[in-house]
Amino acid sequence: YTRTPGGGFFIMAGITDAVASRVPEGMVMRENESAPTGKARLDWAMCEHMVRSEGVGMIPSSPFFDESRVSKGASDRFVRVAFCKQREIIEGAGRKLLCKDTMEDDCEIISIEDS
Repeated sequence: YTRTPGGGFFIMAGITDAVASRVPEGMVMRENESAPTGKARLDWAMCEHMVRSEGVGMIPSSPFFDESRVSKGASDRFVRVAFCKQREIIEGAGRKLLCKDTMEDDCEIISIEDS
């Protein structure tokens, strides 16, 4: 997507294949009574995994979609992200999302000032 949000503190961010691959096998589509369809689809599993493994909190997108669309996978590739944080926190979260090893020297995160 090339559009920049015009205001507010949240954006809907896309889950790329590279980021989705970080979710451990077995987390997607497992039973979860809190999820809209009773199953942890990719958005839900991604949020749960990132908060438990990396301390990065995001909001599943599926509660913002009609349940019939959720069951068809419309919300699977999106999470809601708050960006009302200090630049260092946002960039650190980006590193944790995009880098398999947060100590990788070759994992470059674009600074907020650069975008």
